[in-house]
This record gives sequence, C-alpha cells and structure tokens, in this order.
Amino acid sequence: MGASYASVQDVASALNLTPTATVTQSANAGDIQLYVDRPVSLPANALIIVGYKGQGSELATVKIASQQYITLQDPLSAAHGAGTILLDATLFPDVVEAASRLVDDLTLTPAEGWTYESVSAETHKVKADKNGDLTFSLNKTPVNAIQAISYQGMPFDDVYNIAPERAWFDDGSYIIHVFTGRDVPSLPLTMAKVTVTYTGGYTPDTMPADIKRSTAMLAARLWKEKDSGYSDVIGNTDFGILQYTQAAPKDVLAMLQRHKRVSL
Repeated sequence: MGASYASVQDVASALNLTPTATVTQSANAGDIQLYVDRPVSLPANALIIVGYKGQGSELATVKIASQQYITLQDPLSAAHGAGTILLDATLFPDVVEAASRLVDDLTLTPAEGWTYESVSAETHKVKADKNGDLTFSLNKTPVNAIQAISYQGMPFDDVYNIAPERAWFDDGSYIIHVFTGRDVPSLPLTMAKVTVTYTGGYTPDTMPADIKRSTAMLAARLWKEKDSGYSDVIGNTDFGILQYTQAAPKDVLAMLQRHKRVSL
C-alpha cells in the first residue's frame, strides 16, 4: 500500500457507524482475547478498531472470531474496559489511501509527496540558469536535508559530485537551489541530469493538521458515497471502485489551498 496521511481512527471518528460489537469483560494489555456482547462474523485477518468514538483506541487483527469472543493475532498494547466498542475497519486502510491520493492531486503534489520522513534518491532533468546554477523541485515535502548531489551535462559527459553544502532550500519547501561552483563545468541554459539523495517528508507528529484533517474528511466522504450513483470514480486494486463528486468539499479545498505546489 502507498502512504496514507490520516489514520484509520481519524476517519472512523468522522463517521457515525454501527458498532460491530461491545466488549463485556475488561481486557488487559498483553491479552489476545476479547469477549463481546453478540456473535460476530469476522474472517481471519479482519482489522478492527478496539475503542471507537471517543475511547482510547488501537488497531487489532482478528485471528479467530467464534460466537461471542474474538482471538487476536497479536496481544493488545493497552487495557480496555467493559463497554469498549469494536468496529470492523477492514476496508478503511484502502479508503484512506485513496483519499491520500486525492490530496496529492488537489495539492498538485507527486504521488505520496506528503509521505512520512524518509531518505529518497531522485533524478531530474534541469535547465541551468545563466550562471550555470540549478533550481528545481523534489517530490517530497518538505526537504529536510541533502545527503548527496551528482551532475551530468550531456549524456556522455562525466558525472560530477557537488558538495551538499552547495544546496539551499527553504524550511517547509520542496524547492532547492544548487550552486554548482567553478569546480563543476555546468553550461548556462542547457539541460543537465541531476541526482539528489535527500531526507524529505514529515514525521507523524509534524504532519500538518490540515493535511491530516483533509484526508480524513475525504476518506469519510468516499466511504459514505461508495454506494452512491456518482459519475466520477477513483480506482484502488484492493478496495475496488470508489465514487466521489467532481468537486471536493469547499472546506477541504480551503484547507489545502495554501499547500498547492507552484510550477517552476
């Protein structure tokens, strides 16, 4: 699966869904069994939210659901008291991913450009300016650090390494400027192949709140509209066809407006 910008719990909290079951006996951290108030029909590997609608929650994967107890594949990470609500969330990761790709589209961002922080290597064709220096955008937002840069002018030219210290970028931005310097034979106004290894993206704690909120709202909208007769669709190989109205909600568009990428 691709990167998702909101959690399953974020989306569930934006919906008012019928609970799958309610826990009847307290469960401790480390337990793998939940006793519930009704027979549940969940297949192996089903994903459930333990703690829905304002309760401390965690995700758990079903091993066996039989009559009025559920055995989990892995132990619980926290205690859950009697009355804890369970919700079948098996399809939620796919709808959250679909909503995340819509956020990419609405912000004119490359796929998974708002993904969580990691090291990436990208190659771009860039036109040098009149001084032979380079300005271009990377896929991930924001750029946090540059580890390595290489430069090649014509296809059969030598490849030159440029010191990472020669790259400059704004905090929170995806645009970098590379001062090639006299030691790199860059040619003004010609195209060059530039490969950059960099750290980019947010951590789960620093992901902008409006990106997470927009993703959750779009995912909730897709969930509610998945059985409606709208003409526009988005496909996902696991979830199938999700339907949505052509215009995103105005509040989502307003939240994402300031995050739209500018073209270089």
